[in-house]
Amino acid sequence: MDREAAATAVTGAETNGPETLTDNNAGVQQEWCADAPSCRVGNNHMSGYQTIWTEKHVIDVAKMHPLMAATYHNHTSSPLGRLPTAVLARLMQLVDPVTRECLRRTSRVFLQLFATACLSVEGVSVCLEKLSVHPWPISRPTLSPDEHSKLCSLLAKDNYCSSCLAARQATDWQESVRKATGEYLHCSGCRIDHPACLFSPAQRRSPQSTRICIGHEGFLRLCEHKTISWSLIISLSESIMNQKCGPRYRTIKCKHSSHTSACRWRWRSLRGIASENIQYQDKGWDCNPKYPTLTVGYKETKNFHIWLAWSPHLSVAKGLQDDGPLTPQILERDLAMLREKEARFICPEFEPGQIVESRLFDPNSCDCLKYKGMDKTRWKRLSEPQLRPPLLRPCRLDRTRCLTPLVRAQMTSGRRRSVGARKWHRNEQHGQGWRSRHIGKDGTEEPLSAQMQRVTVLPCLRGRECIQLNYKRRWCVGDERGASVRHMNGHWFSALDPDSYELTEDEDGVGVYWCKERSCRNFYRYTRSRIRPLLKWEDYRHPCPS
Repeated sequence: MDREAAATAVTGAETNGPETLTDNNAGVQQEWCADAPSCRVGNNHMSGYQTIWTEKHVIDVAKMHPLMAATYHNHTSSPLGRLPTAVLARLMQLVDPVTRECLRRTSRVFLQLFATACLSVEGVSVCLEKLSVHPWPISRPTLSPDEHSKLCSLLAKDNYCSSCLAARQATDWQESVRKATGEYLHCSGCRIDHPACLFSPAQRRSPQSTRICIGHEGFLRLCEHKTISWSLIISLSESIMNQKCGPRYRTIKCKHSSHTSACRWRWRSLRGIASENIQYQDKGWDCNPKYPTLTVGYKETKNFHIWLAWSPHLSVAKGLQDDGPLTPQILERDLAMLREKEARFICPEFEPGQIVESRLFDPNSCDCLKYKGMDKTRWKRLSEPQLRPPLLRPCRLDRTRCLTPLVRAQMTSGRRRSVGARKWHRNEQHGQGWRSRHIGKDGTEEPLSAQMQRVTVLPCLRGRECIQLNYKRRWCVGDERGASVRHMNGHWFSALDPDSYELTEDEDGVGVYWCKERSCRNFYRYTRSRIRPLLKWEDYRHPCPS
């Protein structure tokens, strides 16, 4: 197969999004052959196909989990997905880099084959450091500027709604970006200049002597009841700097009764386990606070940081099946309800798609959930001895170590019981962290520009029908080590509640740095939307012209 033929074989794959059910009869029952690694096309068979018709199953695709339904569709109805493994691997080697990257985003089949098929391809490198987080190695392609632009253009078709995509393809797009990011206005609160997009519409019309940026006008929201302004951050910073001894941090909590989502199960169900292993300690970033908690100061670091944390419990009794595993549909529904509470403020979503909590239970690396139809569509996992086998979660290696039910037999008497429970509790968690950063003009990471966020789901030690979630987020707002806070940086602007400065009233920014469509990457509540993609680290503030 030559390059032209290979490119022709994947026509249309470049614009396809993630693996989704694309046929028009999704709700119609379809036939599937359990033991057939390929499907028959008319009366002809391609070389390499081995069709074995031994048993027939009738599957109602509408009742399957969307991920399983998509996999089922690709295995039975996609001509490209049914090709032999050797053909697919050769195809990935022959296509151009942009097509290859699009294929990886089209189906898990190509994600699975990528390491073996493309490791020897020029310009392709593979990251093996995060196999415990991602089921497959991460690609690090070397793309030319034209290839990078083309790939971003193709991915935009999946990432943005029709209105935002049209705005980016319009002839006046560059002018819209220039007006938002290239025109600077004076802020009387910061006493420096900011880009116009960092001012609300009302403030842009205000006189220079009273105009303030969204960093002063808006606020950080801890929950529905408590907010934190920049003036409070400055006050706390000065208070810490003026003290001669004591902890170099301050903590703010909201103890509203609606935040208490503790486990219903009594202590006697696990007698003998030390209380410090399961009770809240409320000491800041290091622990799992019962209430939404904000900590500011120099704890753990020499620069002034802000920490947000919350650790609620969630009952999963309705999601448990007779044989133990949780059902993903009910768990995802309950997790979504929890996210609509304080979680959306503590750890905001990055982009559209599955919520962060649900992504932790991907069936490629986790066996905690029972996906309907998974036994009919199970794919082989990556196994590359010459690279390194993936670091699977404990639940993948041992069914008794799944999220539920708890294994009481592991908890023995005496002191060994408490120590063992604490270690077991930590090892069974499902968590994932994210680290976003700003890149400077020289292509290197800007100092103090990193922002960390982590979501963890783990079993509750008090009862089998309860799970615990930990939400944590941290970023730096101090420019100098050991010094008080003087100026707000890009992290503070990104952390603000968009409703606090009426972002949705900014008509000039529609389609540029915000959108009302939740399915669009430009949705105004996603942290990867708004101003971050448009501004570099040094663009947030400019000294006033002399």
